[in-house]
Amino acid sequence: ILAKQNPEDQRQIAEAIVNKRASSVKDAAKELRRKKRIEEAHRAAKDIIKQIRPEQYVAHESYEVQAAQIPDESIDLIFTDPPYSRENLRHYERIAEIAQRVLKPGGSLLCYCGQYLLPDIYRVMTPHLRPWWIIAATHGGRKTRMTEYGIVVNWKPILWFVKGTRGDKTRFVDDLTQGSREKGMHDWQQSESEAAYWIEALTPPGGTVWDPFCGSGTTAVAALRLGRQPLTCDIDEDAVRAARARIVETLRHART
Repeated sequence: ILAKQNPEDQRQIAEAIVNKRASSVKDAAKELRRKKRIEEAHRAAKDIIKQIRPEQYVAHESYEVQAAQIPDESIDLIFTDPPYSRENLRHYERIAEIAQRVLKPGGSLLCYCGQYLLPDIYRVMTPHLRPWWIIAATHGGRKTRMTEYGIVVNWKPILWFVKGTRGDKTRFVDDLTQGSREKGMHDWQQSESEAAYWIEALTPPGGTVWDPFCGSGTTAVAALRLGRQPLTCDIDEDAVRAARARIVETLRHART
């Protein structure tokens, strides 16, 4: 492993072992790779964070209006949380249809959903995208009780679809994520750590992430922290206001 590194990386790996920050060359090399990814993300973030204009990241409009302005094959990842109900299945279907056009080849769409909707969602989305996996998202705190089914819900599905086939299969990811319960900005707010995990894993630095249901801006904030370019929208004016406030705060801290 050491012989494959350049001289500077060899020096840093040897230093980590000498100073007992790593117990083996393999561990030291892995930590160095992680450090380089972080530095690369920070460099990308500096290019994005030049001025704070949150409206460029969060539009007060429907996803249909925003989608009409998105060029073909320009999006690396769609990460979103549509409303859960059979009445809203049309949104899952339409987003999948749009994704087939705007995603880059090998790009992914990840969406939260309720367990009871799984058969219906697959039925309306698979004509447009290829099902890839189901991710289990677990959250601490109070559990939801589905009285109609007699179930205490301990996890939530994130459905993973791809355009064609996954672009990079060499990057292994976990199909179980554990995020904190975050409802401070929106009743249906999801965990920022979950969004960040998948954005970092499935997009390159500077890549574009679209969220057609931005809510309080979790996807946008996670993308910005990672040096990605978010594009989001919502028809709820209060949600857009909350999302823009979070973005301003995020970018202000990043610049100091």
